[in-house]
Amino acid sequence: MKLQITLFLLFLYSWIGHSQIGPNDDAIYLDSLNNLGNEKNFKFIRVVKEYAEDKDLYDVYFYSRSGKLVQRATTSNKFFMAFEGPYIYYYENGNKQKMETYSDKRVNGRQFEWYENGSLKLETDVQYDKKTKNSSTKIINYWSANKEQKVINGEGEYEEIETIPNSNSAKFSVKSSGKIKNYVKDGLWKGKSEKPSYTFYEQFENGKLVSGKRIDSLGVEIQYIEVLQKPKPKNGIADFYRFVGENYNTPAVQGLKGVIYATFVVDKEGKVADVKIIRDLGYGTGAEAIRVIQKYDQWIPGSFKGEPVRVQYSLPITIQSNY
Repeated sequence: MKLQITLFLLFLYSWIGHSQIGPNDDAIYLDSLNNLGNEKNFKFIRVVKEYAEDKDLYDVYFYSRSGKLVQRATTSNKFFMAFEGPYIYYYENGNKQKMETYSDKRVNGRQFEWYENGSLKLETDVQYDKKTKNSSTKIINYWSANKEQKVINGEGEYEEIETIPNSNSAKFSVKSSGKIKNYVKDGLWKGKSEKPSYTFYEQFENGKLVSGKRIDSLGVEIQYIEVLQKPKPKNGIADFYRFVGENYNTPAVQGLKGVIYATFVVDKEGKVADVKIIRDLGYGTGAEAIRVIQKYDQWIPGSFKGEPVRVQYSLPITIQSNY
């Protein structure tokens, strides 16, 4: 094991080069969905600087397979990424692609996007409501690829690209266009998707979706009133938490306490899949978490524009041994 770790670090030193991974840093493989990967399927390598130290904030770097920096951020939790402050994405040429601003572990405040040539594309403002736990987005300014400003101070025509959440491999996107009025979507919006192939029409009033309709390549129509519906337990999220708490068997180890971090996917049929442990406390705590999560099968699947989709969940489990 020690030899494998040494070889892995040597590989990273030569592969990333100038980033200089230090003895107190942590580096792991991530696949295309940001799950733990391996040397064959990884898309990124994530490096948490000064991981071995006890700090309020940690610098996090993401490198592509070619060794270039593609993302950087700061996190308040080195085990389970809880981002704070700017989260910057980069193009392959090194120019900024997007800057998200996090506050209290949520995207909140001013956000920016750029074209690959460095010209500004989009300025938005995201506000997270702690009471409703919902976010709202204001479109402030938008420029086309030829630098023509299409939205000025919340008024104009806008072209949007939405990523279908948690696709199996490539992150497929859908494109739509319509009017921005008083910083939000208004009137009829039209769009299309290539994979899967469909067109859609959405009617908005003051930023709220009134109705949506998608038409697939065979002419089949699906009506919807929410763009994204997250998976949910049939008896509510409290029932899921209760089930985990009542069925988790804590190892009989004196003084054992801490938090396990797990991720899992609710698939298109509402079944739990791809349960993975991000942080394990040892003594079989991770394996027990996988067993309990897989056992709960009372989920309603999520959907995107009326189409069932796979959606990933994160779950912290607090362990406190009574022995």
